[in-house]
Amino acid sequence: MRNQVNISGEGLRLLLEDRAAGRRGAQLSPLSDRLFPECPESPGRTPSHPRRSTMSIDMTPHYHALQRMYLAAPINQLYQPEITVAEGWAEVSIELREEYHHSAGAVHGSVYFKMLDDAAYFAASSLEPEVFVLTASFTTYLIRPVASGEMRAVGRVVSQTRTQFIVESIAYNARGQELARGNGIFVKGKHRLDEALGYAE
Repeated sequence: MRNQVNISGEGLRLLLEDRAAGRRGAQLSPLSDRLFPECPESPGRTPSHPRRSTMSIDMTPHYHALQRMYLAAPINQLYQPEITVAEGWAEVSIELREEYHHSAGAVHGSVYFKMLDDAAYFAASSLEPEVFVLTASFTTYLIRPVASGEMRAVGRVVSQTRTQFIVESIAYNARGQELARGNGIFVKGKHRLDEALGYAE
């Protein structure tokens, strides 16, 4: 049975563009850069650096409030994470401990999910100053095991509409190697942010 590959309309357009350029001997930027320009770790980009702000209003108090809210969450008393939030971007990190291990001595997949989801969630939340954002769906891809050291996850919003955000995230070990990737859809909820634990000073 032949393998089936699904290509989006934009992907097909770029593929045909590449083929035409090849016949002319022209050089184009990599297809992956043009298909996924906002990926947290596209070639030639620094994955841990937030994008340049395009907002005219100073959102720094909102970012700081989100950081307080994250650290105040009861579950994070177990993980003791650190977080940085900027426009459409967030980074979270934890020090791995044996309490996070499964029986084979490596970090449990639920920790990967939490880190990827948290980074993606707060990247989306940075663009919504009024209401609590909700995770509608999230997919994880585990790449390699890890047992100790730092785990760091970086999330970046790649698309948004009036009601939802599409976000990608990548988790790294202390050497900068990829541990996992994730992508999810986040929607605006009804709970006001200023009523969430830790958001207000």
